[in-house]
Amino acid sequence: MLCHFKNLLQHKFSLRQMSRAAFHLTSNQFTKSEQYEQYTKLFECDGVREITLREPKTRNPLSLRMMEEIMQHLCAEWHNKNLRCIIISSTGPVWSAGHDLKEISPECGVEQQTLVFEKLAKIVENIRRAPVPVIAKVNGIVAAGGVQLVASCDMVVCTEKSHFMTPSANIGVFASTPAVIMSRLMPHNKCLDMLLTGHPITAQDALKYGITQNNYIIYSLQGLVSRVVSEADLDKEMEKIIISIKSKSRAVLALGKEFFYKQLELPLEQAYQQAIKKMIENLNLTDSHEGIRSFMEKRKPNWSHITIKILKAFLPKYYASCLIHTTGGPTLQKFVEVVERNGVREITLNDPKTRNSLSMAMMDDILEALCLDWSNKELRCIILKAHGNVWSAGHNLRELGPCKPSKKQTEIFEKLTKIILSIYKAPVPVIAEVNGLAAAAGCQLAASCDFVIATDKSTFMTPGANFGIFCSTPGIAVSRVMSRSNAAYMLMTGLPINAQQAYQAGLVARVVSEDNLEKEMCEITSAIKAKSHAVIALGKKFYYEQLQLPLEEAYRLGAEKMTENLALPDTQEGITAFKEKRKPMRRYVRVQQSDGVRELIINDPTSNNSLTTIMMDTLSEEIRSDWSDEDLRCIVLRTVIVNGLVAAAGCQLVASCDFVVAIDKNAFITIADIGLFCSIPGIAKSRVMSRSKPACLVTRLVNERDLYTKMLSYGY
Repeated sequence: MLCHFKNLLQHKFSLRQMSRAAFHLTSNQFTKSEQYEQYTKLFECDGVREITLREPKTRNPLSLRMMEEIMQHLCAEWHNKNLRCIIISSTGPVWSAGHDLKEISPECGVEQQTLVFEKLAKIVENIRRAPVPVIAKVNGIVAAGGVQLVASCDMVVCTEKSHFMTPSANIGVFASTPAVIMSRLMPHNKCLDMLLTGHPITAQDALKYGITQNNYIIYSLQGLVSRVVSEADLDKEMEKIIISIKSKSRAVLALGKEFFYKQLELPLEQAYQQAIKKMIENLNLTDSHEGIRSFMEKRKPNWSHITIKILKAFLPKYYASCLIHTTGGPTLQKFVEVVERNGVREITLNDPKTRNSLSMAMMDDILEALCLDWSNKELRCIILKAHGNVWSAGHNLRELGPCKPSKKQTEIFEKLTKIILSIYKAPVPVIAEVNGLAAAAGCQLAASCDFVIATDKSTFMTPGANFGIFCSTPGIAVSRVMSRSNAAYMLMTGLPINAQQAYQAGLVARVVSEDNLEKEMCEITSAIKAKSHAVIALGKKFYYEQLQLPLEEAYRLGAEKMTENLALPDTQEGITAFKEKRKPMRRYVRVQQSDGVRELIINDPTSNNSLTTIMMDTLSEEIRSDWSDEDLRCIVLRTVIVNGLVAAAGCQLVASCDFVVAIDKNAFITIADIGLFCSIPGIAKSRVMSRSKPACLVTRLVNERDLYTKMLSYGY
């Protein structure tokens, strides 16, 4: 076919036909069926349906007849409760070379060309509609329309020898239909690289960031595949996934999968509103009642689709830690610890006995600590962390039990939604510091933070389907930070991923050793504190807004925000500092407020606290801030003392205050020595002093040691 395609075919693949023995259970108690069609083979055993493309001589092209057979097998007997998952595989070294060029050549006419593309679009639509997970099992080259088919599956498991490519631009055809799904899974730069150049990428490229190869950068195809394994381990990995899926309730997975794809197209707040309704619907399913009951009774659930067949459950040891129910504790227990110092607020989940389950009481405490005093400009970031080896096991099952009224269940989901929306609205970065297991709603909470720092011992999972509760609300959070296929893998299998896998998938920003966790957090908070508070607040708000907008609207809003940003005093200072090759002085005024007293501390000693435009803008903003606050009793204006001198406009500022407390070392001066008479300072001074002497400028004269105490005493 094409150059890259031929090279890969000739030099990189000499593959045996794949064995299915590893995951086709051989016990004769299960019904098997095998059916050979002209272009495909159908094999069904023990709830697993495998559709195999079997036209290796022509590289498994997606001809109209082959697609008709795929559609027929894909959509057959969805009502059959024994059907648990569908696998699409192929024979030969080419998984699929895409559409049959003979069927879309110019002489075929527009009508047939349209029919070909619509047929594949219909298959893709039915993959999404299927009530069970659809998994692509890939061992070979996938090209053009084949990439579209693979990428549209719920999960993709491929061997390390697999390659993906969209080479049709080489023959004058832009791969528009594959581009639709690729652009929703991949970074745009790599997506366009593949579409415009036709360059192939390997399976390993799909899981890595920025690998240098042949003097250019291969960006990640993050999200096209869920797992990469050796050829020898392919069937073993498939077996692991299949057993995990089959251990879940069929009804729960059908409900969850349908909602998973719907919520991807909704704005965040609307998605959470719909998710709450879906969670309540889920909790009222028979299988949900059975799942929770069996968990509390420490037995395996007996799902509604199971008759006399014994469930072959696959529950890793991690599951025992998840969705734990709590025993009664002291009524006045504080479920979080809050420490604030140097502009950093740490909120620590503090209920390790219940694996930090997100009970209503715990969530009340988190929400209160999270939303406290956002107007305080000294607050620069918030950290969410936890005591114990489980960061959070998710919601408290006792509070979600089948006997609980749906109104109570709704309140629980709404409370966590309120926390998450507050994280997005917070004017400062909110960071999850994870050192342990984050499961179900705990994973949702971590994924909703602005970014996650995790130790290499951390694990993440959404195992709710094991207990008859599809993780609908956690699915919203993970699907917005991870690729769709990785999110589907977690939600539909319930299998855990480790910190490194979470990093590759985009759930985690940094992975460090446990010993280096505090050091990493310190570096991050220091970097945030070095930035302008106003700029970070504006930028964070816009970042989340634009994610929910169409591209054109997002760019329009972005232009408005850039203009607004450029008008900020901190931005003007930053640009000036850059031109002058110096560091920007952003924190001209520090603000401290407690017990009704707001202190404005002028802090620019390098310029002798001169009243620059930026300094005055900041002072004006802080003095006028939040006058409606009834707890505010007085405002104190002071400075980091340089030499005790108050001069010119500084003297004007001091004289304009309601009264002044000074130390005996202070000096006040309005100089005309540089040929500039202090006319405006004179207005203020002449209204507080007698015309001939400065006796009334200072209200109280104290020694330096007592100054701070004396100033605060005037607030009461």
